[in-house]
Amino acid sequence: MRGRISLPALGVAAGSAAAVLVLFWCATGALRSFVGDVVVIVLLVSALAAVRIGSATGRLVGVGLFAFGVEAWQGLGWVSADAHPLLQLTVGSTADPLDLVAYALGLGVAALAVGTHRSWPRGDR
Repeated sequence: MRGRISLPALGVAAGSAAAVLVLFWCATGALRSFVGDVVVIVLLVSALAAVRIGSATGRLVGVGLFAFGVEAWQGLGWVSADAHPLLQLTVGSTADPLDLVAYALGLGVAALAVGTHRSWPRGDR
């Protein structure tokens, strides 16, 4: 039986988490928002893969639905501009169609990583 943790996926998740922190502290504007959204999607998919939750397809679909759902929630305006800073940071308060492009790109990057690295848990292949 293989180990419960996928080390390659854990490495991608750790690298993605580090990239998110660097973007948060050092970047501004489109670099921070667009690239940050791409990297967060890769982080979520690789973190699920690291602990072997779901199949490769299930992880991609689940994270995609979650990300697009959060963007739809933003579009409803339920988080005001004067909401708690933690809520602003994690969810945001304004819908941006460019975020959807970033999410799709992040899912593509994550799909390539899952599809090209033999030691990543695939589950459905």
